[in-house]
Amino acid sequence: MDVDVKEDRKTSFKRGLDKLKDENALLKDELRSLKEKVDSKSSDGERVYSDTELRAAMQKAMEEGDSHLMWEIMNYKTERVKKELRGEYEGEIKAQQERAQQAKTEWATICQSYEYLADPEEDELWAGSHAELDIKNEASTLYKLAHYMYGVEPQYHRPGGSELVVAHALARIIKKRRGAKAPDKEKTRLKKQLVKERRKKSLGTGSSAEKDTDVPVRPKSEKDKLDEYLAGRRKMQQKW
Repeated sequence: MDVDVKEDRKTSFKRGLDKLKDENALLKDELRSLKEKVDSKSSDGERVYSDTELRAAMQKAMEEGDSHLMWEIMNYKTERVKKELRGEYEGEIKAQQERAQQAKTEWATICQSYEYLADPEEDELWAGSHAELDIKNEASTLYKLAHYMYGVEPQYHRPGGSELVVAHALARIIKKRRGAKAPDKEKTRLKKQLVKERRKKSLGTGSSAEKDTDVPVRPKSEKDKLDEYLAGRRKMQQKW
């Protein structure tokens, strides 16, 4: 009875040992295969190994004491990182070039759309407007204002933003110019009206003035009336 138990134990131990040997042989085959894959390239480019595969290979290489394979794995990882960084860099350069080309095309369209504002054959919107609104001239009011607005307002940092900022800058300049010219027009109109009133008075008989015994009040001059009118205008503007 004891002999049979001992035999069964030996048999079981032998089977376990054989199993371990077989598993070890399989692991060696897998390690050898992985090593060959690391050194080889596929037909459509370099084979890319996952981190899981590399960790498993490194673990087996350490167990086997294969320093050459460990070096190959570390070298592969280093080269892969370099390649990824190089790819990111080249991708960013390409993206920058595409953005630059897009901006160049957009700017050419803008210059073509607004060149009439500085065309000497076209009438000026106001004196000196050709120079102020020359979008091709970096010293012009339109160019400098559009450039400033683009720099401080992120809403223009998108496709089509350059054309939009130029349109908004032009609208601001025209609005300001109209506001500056309005008082001149009012002055001209008021002067004409005062001239008409003076002419009417000069044609009167003046008899009623001679009968008036009160001390005559000095009539307001044209300058006084104009100053009074402008003062009223300033008060109205302050209210708004």
